[in-house]
Amino acid sequence: RHLSNLVDGLALIAGSPAWSAADSTAMTGWLTTYYEWVTTSKNGREEAAAENNHGSWYDVQVVALALHLGRVADAKNIVAQATTKRIQRQIEPDGRQPLELARTKSLDYSCFNLEALVRLARLGESVDVDLWKFSTADGRNLRAALRLVAPYADPAKKWPKEDIKATDRARILPLLVEALRHGSDV
Repeated sequence: RHLSNLVDGLALIAGSPAWSAADSTAMTGWLTTYYEWVTTSKNGREEAAAENNHGSWYDVQVVALALHLGRVADAKNIVAQATTKRIQRQIEPDGRQPLELARTKSLDYSCFNLEALVRLARLGESVDVDLWKFSTADGRNLRAALRLVAPYADPAKKWPKEDIKATDRARILPLLVEALRHGSDV
């Protein structure tokens, strides 16, 4: 999942004299080969099909790489499919994420998946796909999931499930800030 951060780093060093044209060409070649592998290999296809945070983070990684490699149509297609493939399947109308709630660190994994979905929504802005506006008829959407976890940003509020390890609840705050960039109904 962290490979998507590499793309940001490459943009930052692109104009540096320490990063040569040969470095850029070699990195693009490697990323192209990796992109082909991650989108066609058995491992990659399994992660793409995962219905929990694995699938969400796969989408983030592949969309970031596709955008970096100029495969805008691929990126747009993946983000557009996230409406049904991720949001509709992963989020209940009341905001619960059942596959993440089934984990022994349910708040952590609920936040973890939301971090991926919010990042995917941010990437979607680059290809004119607004995941913030998507909602199913019964109310499955990013905001519902955020509304469910938002009260637990307060460490004094007890999470309703037993978790084997406490979660850094401050992780919820940047998700809410990002949601507020797209409307005030969190």
